[in-house]
Amino acid sequence: MPEPKLNREDYKKEIDENRSGEILEDLSGHLDELRNRIIIGILILLALFFAAFYYAGPIMKFLLSAAPQGSTFFQLKPGELFLTSLKVAFVAAFSVALPFLLQQASAFIKPGLKENEQKIIKPVIFLAPSLFYLGVFFAYKFVLPSLLQFLLGFKVGVVETRYGLEHFINLELSIILLCAIVFQLPVFLFILASLGLIKSSQLLSAWRYVILISFILAAVITPTPDPITMSVLALALIALYFFTYLILRLIKK
Repeated sequence: MPEPKLNREDYKKEIDENRSGEILEDLSGHLDELRNRIIIGILILLALFFAAFYYAGPIMKFLLSAAPQGSTFFQLKPGELFLTSLKVAFVAAFSVALPFLLQQASAFIKPGLKENEQKIIKPVIFLAPSLFYLGVFFAYKFVLPSLLQFLLGFKVGVVETRYGLEHFINLELSIILLCAIVFQLPVFLFILASLGLIKSSQLLSAWRYVILISFILAAVITPTPDPITMSVLALALIALYFFTYLILRLIKK
């Protein structure tokens, strides 16, 4: 005898169950991929961290060389050198691993993006690390020397000054990382323009506000009365902004 046909409710229930199964299978696949990419990122970070910790001494000597000549540093509390070495090693490892971490993140999110959104990924993967390293270089070469000269050279000879290693390294890393983050401005503007949220003509019309905000940001990042350091950073931000405008104008965004 022929099998009875499914009624409408049973058929709908079967379709819903199949769809639920497909959704759960897709979700499970995405979670597995996410887990694998997180593990890869952690392994990359760990490998670079141990390598950076092994060379923490030379790295810290390099950072301390930004201080005025003749500066002396002290370990003011037990374990200060060890903990500072860990911090320096982590920052160094993250900085080196940044392109690999971005690559893993982009590979995970790319399948879920639209075609016009996928075109943003490659430029961002190239621009973000490049500008990060440019910000690090700019901070070490231009911002830190004048900032430290002002802070450490103030009232020299009036009191005996001793520099704690941890506090000095924290100050340097804070300034370096802040500059590296602020230098991501072109990436942020490029993403907004690629998504159609802003246009190059709007960037040009806002130049007065950009100059004002750049000097405010520079004053926040370099909280000293030293006008040279603040001006150098502000001019760099303004240059990055107008450079981004020119690039967007060339690609007709």
